[in-house]
Amino acid sequence: MRAELNCVRIAAVACAFILFGLTFIAPATTVPASAAAADPVRIIVGAAQEPDTLNPFKMVLSMSYTINFLVYDTLTSVDEDLNFGPQLATSWESSPDNLTWTFHLVEDAVWHDGEPVTSDDVKFTFDLIRFNENQGALWIDYLLGVDDIQTPDPYTVKIITTEPKATMLTIMIPILPEHIWSAVPAKDIDKVDPWDPDYFPSGPIGSGPFILDSWEKTLGEIRLLKNPDYFMGEVNVDEVLFKTFGSEAALVTAMQGKEIDIATWVPASQWEEILEDDDISGQEVSSASFFELGINCATEEWREAFPQASDNLETTNLSVRQAIAMATDKDYIVNDILEGLAEPGVSIIPKATEFWFYNLSEEDKWDYQIDAANDLLDAAGYGVYNVDGVRENETSGVALEFSLHFRKDYTDEEKAAEKIAASLREIGIEVTLVPVSEGVLWNDWMGCKYDLFIWGWDCDIDPNFMLSTMTTAQQPVDPQDSTKWGDAFWCNETYDQMYLDQQGAVNVTERQAIIHDMQAMLYEQCPYVVLYYPMGLYAYHEANFENFPDMESHPGLVPEYSWFYFEITPVGSTSDPENVEAGPDQLCSVNETLFFSGYAEDQDTVEADLNWTWTFVDPDDSTEELYGKDVYYNFSQIGDVTVTLLVTDPDSGTGSDSLNVEVTEMSDTAGWLKGYVKDDSSESLKGALVDASVNARVSDTSGFYSMPLEEGGHTVEASKVGYGSASADVELTAGNVTWLNFTLSLTSGTLEVQVYDSETGLPIESATVKITYSDTTKTHTTDEDGLHVFELVSEGVIDVTVTANDYVSNTTTAVVTAGETTVLTVHLDPEKDSGVGALAIAAIALLVLAVIAAAAFYMLKKKGKGGEEAPSDETFAPPEEQSPPSSE
Repeated sequence: MRAELNCVRIAAVACAFILFGLTFIAPATTVPASAAAADPVRIIVGAAQEPDTLNPFKMVLSMSYTINFLVYDTLTSVDEDLNFGPQLATSWESSPDNLTWTFHLVEDAVWHDGEPVTSDDVKFTFDLIRFNENQGALWIDYLLGVDDIQTPDPYTVKIITTEPKATMLTIMIPILPEHIWSAVPAKDIDKVDPWDPDYFPSGPIGSGPFILDSWEKTLGEIRLLKNPDYFMGEVNVDEVLFKTFGSEAALVTAMQGKEIDIATWVPASQWEEILEDDDISGQEVSSASFFELGINCATEEWREAFPQASDNLETTNLSVRQAIAMATDKDYIVNDILEGLAEPGVSIIPKATEFWFYNLSEEDKWDYQIDAANDLLDAAGYGVYNVDGVRENETSGVALEFSLHFRKDYTDEEKAAEKIAASLREIGIEVTLVPVSEGVLWNDWMGCKYDLFIWGWDCDIDPNFMLSTMTTAQQPVDPQDSTKWGDAFWCNETYDQMYLDQQGAVNVTERQAIIHDMQAMLYEQCPYVVLYYPMGLYAYHEANFENFPDMESHPGLVPEYSWFYFEITPVGSTSDPENVEAGPDQLCSVNETLFFSGYAEDQDTVEADLNWTWTFVDPDDSTEELYGKDVYYNFSQIGDVTVTLLVTDPDSGTGSDSLNVEVTEMSDTAGWLKGYVKDDSSESLKGALVDASVNARVSDTSGFYSMPLEEGGHTVEASKVGYGSASADVELTAGNVTWLNFTLSLTSGTLEVQVYDSETGLPIESATVKITYSDTTKTHTTDEDGLHVFELVSEGVIDVTVTANDYVSNTTTAVVTAGETTVLTVHLDPEKDSGVGALAIAAIALLVLAVIAAAAFYMLKKKGKGGEEAPSDETFAPPEEQSPPSSE
């Protein structure tokens, strides 16, 4: 599960693509046959911004990242709760000194052109960035300190670092196919067109759940097709059409006019209005974004390298910056302008990433304090006023007159700018409002032309990148230095060292303490006045799609993440059998009879209604079919036998799994291991797996198993879903039978979930019930009595989420006891006309530790490098020496 995880700069839409000189991109010439089928299931996702490019080395706008992370996989990714977990890497471990990390890759991932994904592709991608630092500047920060990358086999990657590195599991770099990208000259990787036929004859090639089909810029459409060969399964739609609009107002109009199925990041000022439509539902998702009032901290020496830089240096005075912070009414902006759909800001590490967020004590915060701000300016030498009532520097006579740049296309930001300007007048600071397009704002920052600005970020789960934006290495040295992202022109030697220290602090508690200290320094120094943390607002129609996930509880399920498309289903569609298991590969002797017991899950079909077909293909290619969940088969031919289980539901949905049985003559040095598997009450356990490492069996209806094993010692383990495991050592002798019985203790119970309408008391049919425990998630729909029974649920606390069309979702917990039945009754509240069901469960947002609520459709990516080394002394070199002077 993944989406854009890097810090992104919140951006406007109107001029961004003009600024970056985009050209029309023709559709790819090759379309997978499966994606070209008639009447594809298409979902249309509305966004306020178009990508600037789809070259993975040159992206700026966050929409570009959203698309690329749906097309390309990463080494690790995040789950629905935004916890880091497997992607191309299924597991990993580090050496005791934390200098060598070994990643084990999935072995069935393929590129969109059918070639296998291997460790060579990972090494190629990372080395391409490491050895081409300028062209790979977008990603180089993730690989700082990496000394070597080794590929001992096609599915193992070893990364060796010079020092312990605390961010090794957050390397969110899209992995590229070596057999495609190796043809691109390294000097051109950040310039090449992903549809250039000389290098990409079939268009962009990734390994992710979607295939990038076309980008029709003139229509504002990006088309993605389902990848039918994705190693994690297929999404539930054939196409995703991202449709972009020129403004937030146009996005809202398209949603109200049913031109799109989903609107992402609806503006707060129009949220209540859009939910007044009976056909529109919505969710408010806690985000790891923030908006800031940025302040130009560049010193006079620093500005010499910027010919058009602002000549008012009073913003370099710490007391002025702190007074501005004190006179900024964040509560008014949140409650009166954003209608409560945000939280007042404190730190550049958002509150949603709770572990890393440093929440200052109330006495240390600068709340709205006009009197205190005036006192501070008086004490700092600004006690005189000019004829216009504006404070002046008592020494130089320079007035506190500043420009405030903001994006003209965003009403909420304009209102915030007006409020800030009005408040600053109360402390003798005159502000000229400068509404500009995104492109102009970007150029004004790059030229150091502003005094104050309003902009925003969407942040990584890990705080490393966001913290890096204030390091010396991230500060531009001239207007052409577009690889740097320090837009406040602030840096500090002590801060640089702390940044390096936190990168190497593998002890999470020690790292947290350093990161908290860094946030405290930034708060005191005020390069940013963090205004607020916004909510991600998602609106959607349920006419064509259903089973919209609970994004409020699981922010990794927003539409910018691929997992969203594994959850939603077309209205009226039915699910296929999934998690089909036929059993393990086995060895047996000729003329031996084996027992097979299948397993499958189906969201809208109970097991009793599933059809089971077993196909046995013998060495002479003869075929026999047997029917039923449990079957016996006699293996009469020596050689390999392919066994395939096909499970079909009443709606003709299918799922399958295969295994192999190797049939040989009984070895002269082999003996037989036999026994029974029972539970604590001596009842026979059917379907238990008895595994002796070199061979395995499934116990039959009487709990009996039998397998040949070579003489000598063996460790044998018996296990079964819902039961604990048991193991024993056994010694076999040739030609003899050794008996070994197992008793397994029940570790699961039954959970009955009954769903009712809270107003009528009637049962709700077809409600979706999702239960989660340990690493297991089960989903099913309720029957006509509003009931579903989950069997073999692990004992302990179970998370339960219930959703139904036209009802507010309900998330709760149940406690399951082994061997017992737990009954959980859930009442769903009908949605009101306003559709604001999110308020009923707003407390859930407090549990979200790491939220990337994907402000992807109107955000700018901030890339950059971390500080490779701290400056050697307190005085920084002048700009012409490629290191900006300190500003404090």
